[in-house]
Amino acid sequence: MVKRPAQLIYAFEAFRLDVSSSMLYQDGREVLLPPKAVETLLALVERSGEIVPKDELMEIIWSDSIVEESNLSQYLHLLRKTLGNTSEGKPFIETLKRRGYRFNGKVSELSDEFSSPRRGAEFKTRLPAEKLRINDSNAGSRHVERHGNVLALVNWNEGEKTHAPKTLSGELTGARHVLDFISNEKSRRAYAVGVAVAMLVLATLSMVWFTSDTPTTPLKGDIALVNLTSGEDVNHATISPDGNYFVYTSSDIDKTHLWLQQTGQANRIDVISPITGIIYGATFTPDSQFIYFVAQEKPRLLVLSTAYRL
Repeated sequence: MVKRPAQLIYAFEAFRLDVSSSMLYQDGREVLLPPKAVETLLALVERSGEIVPKDELMEIIWSDSIVEESNLSQYLHLLRKTLGNTSEGKPFIETLKRRGYRFNGKVSELSDEFSSPRRGAEFKTRLPAEKLRINDSNAGSRHVERHGNVLALVNWNEGEKTHAPKTLSGELTGARHVLDFISNEKSRRAYAVGVAVAMLVLATLSMVWFTSDTPTTPLKGDIALVNLTSGEDVNHATISPDGNYFVYTSSDIDKTHLWLQQTGQANRIDVISPITGIIYGATFTPDSQFIYFVAQEKPRLLVLSTAYRL
């Protein structure tokens, strides 16, 4: 990736892509995207109007790792859904079969320090320092110096402080403060009760989620998952300390197998004859030379567990 200015911002229609913060904004509002999705968009925006081959795009985004093409497809799908079409009706990100991808938006560069959507509000409130004059019936006229939204008295004199006489309006103001305090106290109690209820609901949902038997969807993204077994009830899987082998058990009808498999290989070995019963507690010795396990065979009048070493 080329070195870019720290404050560089790419603008296309209602969107702003802030390079320094890797953030996308639409009409001044943040658009939440995964970091790799932002990198994908940035690579296409920098080559706006050009056809970027799939291999080149993957090399830009994952230059230090090897991932499946499905990762790129996932981020492109998310970006198309987020950006939609240009004002001319074309998709911002266009797929050209067997050639690559092209960004169709008209891109301009913004490098001014106040062009970022994050600094818009700050820019509007930043005013040149100016001196104001305030007339005070109790203390005469005073000079006030303004810096942005901050007002400061220049010729403040402690000796000129006066106290306004207590009036009916002052007493009403004090009573209003008492009412506000009571109202705020009730609000705080209601807020505390609301937080307690929310935490209880969250704890209940978490318990239901973790105790549910519903299978979860495998993680997608930069992690590539490989199925090592298929259509089997796999249990008690463990890997050797040196990382070269792993062992696990599986069941089919009334037999239990103890399998040994080399890391990164598809072939496996049934290390013992299948038994009618269960096998559990399989573990490697620290030097990865032996395997210990416990077997409980059936049928027997008295079912006993026996420890073995391979």
